[in-house]
Formats: sequence, C-alpha cells, structure tokens
Amino acid sequence: MRLRIFQHLVTNLLWVRISGRSLIYPMIVVGLLGIISLRAVHRSISGPHWEDPIDRELRDLMEDIDSNITWKDRVTWLCFAAAAIMLFDSLVR
Repeated sequence: MRLRIFQHLVTNLLWVRISGRSLIYPMIVVGLLGIISLRAVHRSISGPHWEDPIDRELRDLMEDIDSNITWKDRVTWLCFAAAAIMLFDSLVR
C-alpha cells in the first residue's frame, strides 16, 4: 500500500517537474473516459431494454410541458442565471 502511494507521489512530482502542469486535468479526462467506456460496455452486454408504456406516456407528457415555455419564461430564467453568475463573481473577488 505504501509503495503504491509512493509510486503515485513520484509520478506526480516527475510530471510537474517535466511539464510544469498539474495532473488534475489529465486525471479528470482519464476518469471520464473510464466512465464512458464502462457505460458503453454495460450497454453492449445488457442488450436492448424493455420499454414500459408508462415511461412512454411520461416522456410524452414531459415533451408537452416543455413546449409550453414562453419567451417570457426564458427571459426570466436568463435574468436569474445572469444574477447568479454576477453574485458568484462578486463572492469570488
């Protein structure tokens, strides 16, 4: 266990020393690729799924509700999002 932690530490230090960049972003990308590939393998192994008629009705209902959004609703949500971004920006500074 200690050897594995030491290997990771040495790898991280060598990476930073050679490239001058952090390993955070490459590790995030590797994690996302692992999740995506695991999902693809799971879908290929599990095969087609049985579709429930209730799920189909709920999906149709959600599509009907989504289409009822007016331009005023969109502008309102846009204003809320802009206010939240400005508040976050003021808190960070």
